[in-house]
Amino acid sequence: LMEHIIENKIREAVARHRLSPNTDVTFFPLHDADDEGKEDLAWLAKNWSIFFRKERWISCLKIFANPHMGLEEPLDQIRNYFGDQIAMYFGFLGFYTRWLTFPAIVGLAFQLWSWISPETGYKWGLVAYCVFIPIWAFLMIRFWERKEHALAYYWFTSDLSSEEKVRREFYLR
Repeated sequence: LMEHIIENKIREAVARHRLSPNTDVTFFPLHDADDEGKEDLAWLAKNWSIFFRKERWISCLKIFANPHMGLEEPLDQIRNYFGDQIAMYFGFLGFYTRWLTFPAIVGLAFQLWSWISPETGYKWGLVAYCVFIPIWAFLMIRFWERKEHALAYYWFTSDLSSEEKVRREFYLR
């Protein structure tokens, strides 16, 4: 993701004639070798990047409690270390993962119905599932917009433009 964001900015600068196409651009590692941010990285590695975290699985079980919530990821810590765009990306991933449990449960119910009653269950189950999925997708997008705007307001990033300033070194000479 980071490489895509950086390459996209470089392509934009070349397209706007702010950067020469034959300019050698180097990438720097995301994590600095100095001690700055070392505690944040250690905290994220210990408390967030572990797949079998108890909090992650418990938040999956709370799907019906608050549907506009995502998985309980430490988005503030991710934002402080990686930045706004990466935190919003992980916020969306947690939200989308939690919302995918709805079609999974409904799809499993319709599949069981088609096994129990093969003559009518398959036909009507398929029709009902085909009606359910667009409704689910519409609601998921609307709830994500609410969550996205809430995060942007909470992080004071609601007035940011999508166009970032190109550094002085990127201008053609």
